[in-house]
Amino acid sequence: MRGWRYALEHTEEMVELIYSHYSDRQSREHLRYEAAEMRKLILPDVVELGYLNPGRWRHIADMFTRLGMLRESLPVDDLIYAPDREVDMSRLYLALAVALGVIGVLVAVIWRFAQLHRRLKDQTASLEVALSEIKELRGIIPICAGCKKIRSDDGYWDQVEISIERHTRAEFTHGICEDCMPRY
Repeated sequence: MRGWRYALEHTEEMVELIYSHYSDRQSREHLRYEAAEMRKLILPDVVELGYLNPGRWRHIADMFTRLGMLRESLPVDDLIYAPDREVDMSRLYLALAVALGVIGVLVAVIWRFAQLHRRLKDQTASLEVALSEIKELRGIIPICAGCKKIRSDDGYWDQVEISIERHTRAEFTHGICEDCMPRY
């Protein structure tokens, strides 16, 4: 409304602005004529700018219907803002419910991913501990065909138990099997 009020109070300035910046199709004199005619239609001294009278809109709609410019008279109630009118909030509530549902599903999915990630981390740590405890013998092991001693990297011959204990975390206990029992 401030823009309309300013335009009605500063007609010459608006004529120059329109003529120089927007359109020079109309002469300045024609733009002044339009401003004067618009002032007569708006009647800013009689009717406050922005005021809407439902009876006036009803009369305009009826006139357009009589002139054949409208098929039927339209309801004017929706044209005029009424602050005490009840607003149907059901669509907003539905949209909020859907949004909350989507957020809930996203939270559940994120929580599940976090849970799976934690489990994967724990299992990975467990496997790393198990892997660090495994020491593996690889390659060709030189073993004596007679006494079954194993040659070390230094060239010495060690008993099988000593060589395996040196290269792994295995420990040995000694006993006698049933086949060897009669010999001892």
